[in-house]
Amino acid sequence: MTDEVRRSRQPLLPWRKPWWLLVVAAMILAGYGQAWGKHQLNCYMQALRENPQLNAMEPEQRALFWMKNTPRLTVMKVDYYENQNPWPLLLHASFKTLWIVKWTLALGIVVLFFSLDALFLKVADAWHLRAALATIYLIVCAMMGLFLSLAPGEFAPGEGGYDVATELLGFLQSPLPSFMLVFVRWLHARGRPPASTTPA
Repeated sequence: MTDEVRRSRQPLLPWRKPWWLLVVAAMILAGYGQAWGKHQLNCYMQALRENPQLNAMEPEQRALFWMKNTPRLTVMKVDYYENQNPWPLLLHASFKTLWIVKWTLALGIVVLFFSLDALFLKVADAWHLRAALATIYLIVCAMMGLFLSLAPGEFAPGEGGYDVATELLGFLQSPLPSFMLVFVRWLHARGRPPASTTPA
C-alpha cells in the first residue's frame, strides 16, 4: 500500500489513542467555568457602574444593599441563568480592581485555550500544524483588538465592538481552532490524487 493510499484511509482522529477526548472534555469544562466566572464578574461590575454609591460601602453594607435590591440588581441574564447573588469575594473589590481582574482573566483564558488547542494537535498526531494554530490565534486576537478599539467607554457588555470581540473570544474558547485544522488536514489527505506510478 502506498503512502498516499495509507494517508487517504487514515481516520479523522486516532481512535486507538483517544487522549484527545480528554483534551476536548477539558476544553468544555474550562469553557463553562470561565463563562460562569465572567458572568458573575460582568454582572457585579455593571451593578457597581449603575450604583456608584456601592463603591464607597464596606463589604457588609454592599451585601445588605444587594439583598434589598436583588430584583433591580439582577442586571444580566445568560440564557436561563440569572445572577441573584454575587460571589462574596467580589464584595471586597473596587471597580478598578475588578476591571484589571477581568482583562487579566481574558488574557489568561486565551493562553489557556491556546495551550489546550496545542495539546489537542499533539495527541491527534497533528503537531506539525502548530504554526497554523498560532497564526489563527494571532489573527483572531488582532481582530478582537480592532473591535475593542471601536468600543466606547469602559468596554462593557452591550457595546457593539465589545460584543463582537466577545464572540471572537468565544471561538477561541472552544475546540474549533484545533479541530478545524485537523479536519482540513484530513480532507486534504483524502482528496489528494495518488502520485503517478507510470515508468519514466
